[in-house]
Amino acid sequence: MSDDSFALDDNILPVIQNVQRVFDVILEPSDWEPTSFYSRFVEPAFETNENHELELNAVEIRECVLFLNQCKRNANALQVFKIRVLQRVRCNALRIILSKLQIVDDIGFIKGSNGTTMVNLSANQILILKSIVQVLTTLPDLKQLDLKRNLISNCDTILALKNLTQLDISQNKLQNIDQLFELTNLEILQVNDNLIEKIDTIQTSNIKQLNISNNKLSNVDPLGLLTKLVDLNISSNNIYKLDKLDQLVNLTELNVSQNKLTNIDQICVLKNLTSLDISHNKVETVNLIGQLTNLLLLNLSQNQIKQINLENLTQLETLSIDENYLESVASFSKITSLQVLNLNRLNLFHNGRLYDQNLLGALINLRKLDLRDSYISNINQLDQLINLEVLKLSNNYLFDVEKLQNLPNLYLLELSNTQISTVNFLNKLVNLQYLSLNQNQISNIDSMSKLVNLLSLDISYNFVQNIQVLKNMNQLIQFIAINNQISDISVLKNNKMLNLLCLQNNHIQNIDSLVFLEHLEGVNLSMNQIIDVSPLSNQQKLEYCNLSNNYIKDFKPIQNHCCFNKYEMNDQMKQKPEDKMQMTPYFTTLIEQYITHNQSQTIKMFQQIFDAVSLNKNNQYTLLTQEDIQAYFDLNVQYMMNILYTQYIINSQIKQKQKLMNKSNF
Repeated sequence: MSDDSFALDDNILPVIQNVQRVFDVILEPSDWEPTSFYSRFVEPAFETNENHELELNAVEIRECVLFLNQCKRNANALQVFKIRVLQRVRCNALRIILSKLQIVDDIGFIKGSNGTTMVNLSANQILILKSIVQVLTTLPDLKQLDLKRNLISNCDTILALKNLTQLDISQNKLQNIDQLFELTNLEILQVNDNLIEKIDTIQTSNIKQLNISNNKLSNVDPLGLLTKLVDLNISSNNIYKLDKLDQLVNLTELNVSQNKLTNIDQICVLKNLTSLDISHNKVETVNLIGQLTNLLLLNLSQNQIKQINLENLTQLETLSIDENYLESVASFSKITSLQVLNLNRLNLFHNGRLYDQNLLGALINLRKLDLRDSYISNINQLDQLINLEVLKLSNNYLFDVEKLQNLPNLYLLELSNTQISTVNFLNKLVNLQYLSLNQNQISNIDSMSKLVNLLSLDISYNFVQNIQVLKNMNQLIQFIAINNQISDISVLKNNKMLNLLCLQNNHIQNIDSLVFLEHLEGVNLSMNQIIDVSPLSNQQKLEYCNLSNNYIKDFKPIQNHCCFNKYEMNDQMKQKPEDKMQMTPYFTTLIEQYITHNQSQTIKMFQQIFDAVSLNKNNQYTLLTQEDIQAYFDLNVQYMMNILYTQYIINSQIKQKQKLMNKSNF
């Protein structure tokens, strides 16, 4: 490719002057118009002049981010423009991601760039490294290289990059990585999610952090030679023994979860361990684990452990031992340092009471406690845990929860499917932000009037009629009340921060109050009595809307939104293109089937229903080819999967759960 093919378009790309150092340059394809895209992302650093050029007025900046539109040069590569500014500035970090990059011409413009210490070429289509490495060897200061999410099967040529200290080549197709251990300066190596079956030889190495998880390893004995390792992740392999890892005396973090281990005695000599995860194995005994007195985090979940003594682990802060066969947890009461305890799915209870009634009361420093699915009905001890911030009690048989009002620091509370009928105790828990009460016997929630800090509330599958109490919850972001008896939602006009609203299967007719909810991204109003959908017409942020099984006659107010409904197909619709805009709701159903069922059959169904006609936003009909249809699915399947799989209604509110998990660290 000639040098001219990389020329800048001065009408679009920024004119950068007097810049001595640029900290970060990112090249990423975009569907936005270049000018608006720049304005959105780099407005703090750039100004747009009358010619729509972007000028940098600072002599030196900490960060410069450039995005270039994707241009098709051929089927395999992204045409990028030569950024001449790189010849005039000091570029510390370069990222070219999601660009279908395969060949050296695509990154030739960075050759010889001074000061470049990090290059990110992740999420492209790189097959062969040789030509790319030839360019990277001209970067004398290169220390960090990110090649994850490509198609690389051979990494021999990386040996030429002798100065590398960090390498991420995860999510590729590597089968052999022995050569990588010859990079004597390498300290951090990420090779997870490949096809590695064995490690033959390892030379003396300075590697301190190694992630080789999610491969096909059965024997990891050679890793015992990496004596400088501090952090090792070998989870999700086929490992059945850890014989040689006792040589890793500097190890502080070890993850061996999701393997085939039955014994962990070999690693119980690693006295410097502070974090150990052996979850999802077949371990029956952990007699020596008490020797690891420096442990702060221990995960023993989903094994076959019957007995355990942890009283020597006096520094332990986080313990997960759910889904085992424990007969007693008496020794836990001596670990007063515990802050996070996960006992869910443990049958440690007799007639609804813990065998050791004093266990929980002694753990006064607990901040997070998970007792889901634990066959309990009595929670008398919990009111002593005044430092609790996260409490999960779902799927138990709790008839009396009044003592929970003595836990003033709670910000997350899960009481789903616990058979409770009243919520009077909640009014004292004024710090609550996340509350789940679904699948209970609740008919009145008026006593929740003081919960003004709530961000997420789920009262699904109850008998609630009146939701006027929500007028005080002006910070509410998610409200989920599926399958209740709600008819009046006028109070929602006060909840202007709402972005997720699920009210499926109620008695709602009027949705005028939704016109005030400018932040709505997801709405489920299916199975109600709605006729007029015009209040949704100005919802600019709306991504998902389910209006199925209502009495709606006119969809024109929302035809340009991502809103869907379900109709029965008939011959008249097939014959009249103007009626086919009413069929666009089938996109949702079909993509869901495309995800979970036979994909080729789904494409055929698509063609039959739409008769190869599509309505675009300008109300113009265009014929769809087989390639068009397949392309549509390819582009949207992941987006729709995120929306449809969660459904905001069917599967425990995935969006909410993700936020809660981040908070609770379970």
